[in-house]
Amino acid sequence: MLLSIAGRSSILDFTNCINELQLYLAPQNCKSVLFILRPFNPIAAKIQLHDYQFDRIPSFQYLGVVLDSKLSWKRHISHIRNRAFSACNILKALSPSSWGGDPASLLLFYKSFVRSIIDYDSFLYANAPETTLLLLEWVQNHAIRLALGATKITPILALQAESKIPPLSFKRTKLAH
Repeated sequence: MLLSIAGRSSILDFTNCINELQLYLAPQNCKSVLFILRPFNPIAAKIQLHDYQFDRIPSFQYLGVVLDSKLSWKRHISHIRNRAFSACNILKALSPSSWGGDPASLLLFYKSFVRSIIDYDSFLYANAPETTLLLLEWVQNHAIRLALGATKITPILALQAESKIPPLSFKRTKLAH
C-alpha cells in the first residue's frame, strides 16, 4: 500500500510540474514499465493520470538500451547480439578465402564496427548472469575467427593471443571503473 501511495504522489508531482511548464502530455501515447524483482499485485500497481490508465509493457528501449521489467538484461543482450552479428556478416564478406582483406585490417574493422556495438553501455549490464554474457563472447570469438581465417576448432585462447584482443569481461571491467 505504501508503494502505491508513493507512486501516486510521484505522478501528482509530475503532473504539477508539467502544468507549471505549460506542457501537454498525451496519455494515450504513454506506456508504463514496472521495475520490480519480487511478486506484486498488478491491480494495485495500475498507473492512472486524468482518468486515463497507462498500458503496461514488458520492456522499452531508450537511447539504445532495452530495459525489461525484471532488469535481467536478456532482451538487451539479445538485441546487441543480433546487431553485432549483422555487422559480422560484413566481416564475413571481407574475410580471407581465396581473396579478401588482411587480418590486421579485418581486426580493425571488428574493433570499429562490431566491438563498438558490444562496448556501448557494457558497464550497465556488467552484472548480468554469466550465461547471458557468454552470448556476446560468442559473437566476439566468431568475429575474430572470421578476421583471422581460423577454423571453428581453433582454441579461443589461441584466437585471443593471435589477435591481441582480450575477453569482453576485461573490457567491461575497465569501462566500469
